[in-house]
Amino acid sequence: MHSGSIFLFESLIQRSDKFLSENTERLQVFNPLAGSDDRAATDVAPPQLELKHTNFPNVKFWFKRNWSSKKIGSEPPKVFVETEHGDPVGENRLDHLRKYACKFFEDIDKSKAPPTWKQAPTEMRQTLHKLMVDRFPELKLCDSDWKVDQIVSSTYTSWHTYWVKRVESAQQKLWKRQKTTSLVSRASESLFCCYLFQPLLDFK
Repeated sequence: MHSGSIFLFESLIQRSDKFLSENTERLQVFNPLAGSDDRAATDVAPPQLELKHTNFPNVKFWFKRNWSSKKIGSEPPKVFVETEHGDPVGENRLDHLRKYACKFFEDIDKSKAPPTWKQAPTEMRQTLHKLMVDRFPELKLCDSDWKVDQIVSSTYTSWHTYWVKRVESAQQKLWKRQKTTSLVSRASESLFCCYLFQPLLDFK
């Protein structure tokens, strides 16, 4: 190989190494395979890097206070999940986020489901948290992962209100029906006893 070709080859390697070192964070977050089910044979997860706002300056709601203080009317913006360019994600993406969380909630024993997500066991919360950020990498673009907590907490509240309270209401109705049936049965037995033994009482 000529010296000129060797020099060009080494130069390309150096430029490639420099690009990777400068963009490792971006490549890891927005890897198109992030969150997929395909894993290496060793099944070893790559280390999670702490993202910095300085590397994603276009993200407007990096800190929760930036979102909660920006009012539209009396409420903060409905959409706070953003792309790396600071654009809000679409409704379809938000719908996928909520549905993914709901699928996780369906495996919870409804008789033991806590009233709020903050009261759920730590291991359960950490498990869903990891699943969400692996599946939806844009949720990593914030401080202290507040966007994951916000999405999951609000989704859980809606799920708990609709499903768990609905089950509790059905159980209460069933209990009341059983109690009413029991009272009617006891009353019927009492009337039958009175009917049966009244002649004996009259005879005395």
